[in-house]
Amino acid sequence: MLSLSRLVVLLAWFLAHSAAVGICQADEKSPEFAADIRPLLKSHCVKCHGGEATEANVDLAKMADEATALRSKKLLRRVLAQLASGDMPPADEPQLTPAHKTSLQAWTQAALAKPVVIDEAQRDPG
Repeated sequence: MLSLSRLVVLLAWFLAHSAAVGICQADEKSPEFAADIRPLLKSHCVKCHGGEATEANVDLAKMADEATALRSKKLLRRVLAQLASGDMPPADEPQLTPAHKTSLQAWTQAALAKPVVIDEAQRDPG
C-alpha cells in the first residue's frame, strides 16, 4: 500500500506533468483551414483532385471554405485514410513536409470530430 507521502509525491508529479503538457499544447497553434489547410490542398492535391481533373472521383476543389469542408465528412475520411497509408501524395509528386502532413491530419481529425452545422438560411423549406 502506498504511504501518504508517496501518494502526495505521485499526485504532485502528476499535476506538474499535466500542467507542463497543457502548456506545451497551448503553445502549438491548431491548423486553420484558410491559412494552413487550403493552401496545402491547392499546392499538393488539387492538380489531380480538383475541378475537371478528379482522379478517383475526389474533387478537393469543392472544399473552397471551411464550412464546405466540414460538411464533406466522407471525403475527409478518405483524405485521412490516404494520408495515413502513405498512398497520397504519390511518390512521383511533390511530398508534404512532416509538419504539413501532421497539420493536415490534425485538422482533418478535428474536422471529423465536429458536428455538422446546417445553415438554416440555406436549408430547403420543402
